[in-house]
Amino acid sequence: ETGSVFFDKTILEFLRESKTIRFGAEGASSLVKRAKANSKKSCLVRNLRRVFKLFSVYGSHGFVIKAFSELSSSEKKYDLVISSSDPKASHLLVMKYLRENVKWDLWIQYWGDPLAQDITATDILPRWIKKHEERKLLNAASKIVYVSPLTLDEQRKVYPNAANKMYFLPTPYLAYSNLSRKSESDKIKIGYFGNYNRSVRNIEPLYNIVSRNPKFELIIAGDSEMKLDSRSNIQVYPRIDIKRIHELEKECDILVCITNKKGSQIPGKLYQYAGTSKDVLVILDGNIAPLKAYLASFERFDFCVNEEHDIQNALNQYDENKQ
Repeated sequence: ETGSVFFDKTILEFLRESKTIRFGAEGASSLVKRAKANSKKSCLVRNLRRVFKLFSVYGSHGFVIKAFSELSSSEKKYDLVISSSDPKASHLLVMKYLRENVKWDLWIQYWGDPLAQDITATDILPRWIKKHEERKLLNAASKIVYVSPLTLDEQRKVYPNAANKMYFLPTPYLAYSNLSRKSESDKIKIGYFGNYNRSVRNIEPLYNIVSRNPKFELIIAGDSEMKLDSRSNIQVYPRIDIKRIHELEKECDILVCITNKKGSQIPGKLYQYAGTSKDVLVILDGNIAPLKAYLASFERFDFCVNEEHDIQNALNQYDENKQ
């Protein structure tokens, strides 16, 4: 709502007057794509980038930030610079390149996930190397913002010298989405939209329960190294575009979020789901007690533990409420 801690329209006015540097189709990665298109060694470049990602703190974006160095010179002084991750290389861009040529009064780092403790990272670097790099970034910032209070507590313990600069701010949603259901089926339809790599999230208990229960239907869409087969009441999609995701969300009665097996990160989609008219089931894994205590304070979500019998009980409750 306008005026709440989750939404402030003055932020939109601020953004319209600010200068934004993006990592994306219209940003630095497009410069790399154009360079690759003109190279006869583009295949070799792609393979080298895959290998580089395994040994790089910043993944493939470590290649990209240099493309902005020619844009970083400016005589203007900024009141505020905000670097936002992901990608985490946005912080490196400010620290390593922009500060050489751009002046500012305040630098705020906004972190979706921490660097050293991000369990979704695909590199094979020792954690101490990533902690060393993360410490340099945090020490250089004026203020540091995290989107999970649990992550904030952990980061303050790991980096005590930067603890007094660290703050928590929940992820906002811009507008409430009244996602009225389109499906005419009498079955309760459940949607899980996101990655589910085995090392990070365990989707198998949910998959197994629904596959044995014809009262429910399940849609799964996202990347994973696991091979899940579609069934009569389960549709499994690979990663699909956001427009199609929204179409499938409208078909669902329940939107599911599975928390990570370990760590303090809260999936951002949970805040997005809070801004819809759908029931939201949080399947808890990992550090369960503090996660549930924090999320329960919103009085918005339903909870169960990531075990088959507990998921079954939660789904049975939805079925009883429907009747």
